[in-house]
Amino acid sequence: MHRILFDRAGVAAVVARARERGRPPSWSEAKGVFTFDNFLILRCTAVARWQRGEQLSARRYLDEFALDSLFALTLADSADRGPVDPGRHSVRLHPHLAQALESLACRPVPGKAIAMLDSAEQTLVTSWLSYPRSRAAGVRALLAATGQKSG
Repeated sequence: MHRILFDRAGVAAVVARARERGRPPSWSEAKGVFTFDNFLILRCTAVARWQRGEQLSARRYLDEFALDSLFALTLADSADRGPVDPGRHSVRLHPHLAQALESLACRPVPGKAIAMLDSAEQTLVTSWLSYPRSRAAGVRALLAATGQKSG
């Protein structure tokens, strides 16, 4: 339920239209694969930027964009999936994943990218029957090799 206390910009009308539309569109296998592939690409992009010395941009790719993709995947068909912030209820719905991700907060990007992928796999493999293991393994190997070159 939304309550607008002071509205000079027509926010109440926008919220009302959003409520009329209801939940985000239902999840599909194709959307899941697309979102997962994006999740993998964001990891590689983050590590590449880290290695070029673009640490802040690398963290943004991992901590914002990739995390949003992960939340979208873990809350795929959940009624608690918010249309604006898909991860809003993730701590309550996936406490182990949330705790694992929080423990990674200050780690360097290369190791964090692999650890996030591991945490995602542990969560997704139980609920997604066609989880793309081979693509995840390929990206994990690429990230591991890239991390060894920079270390």
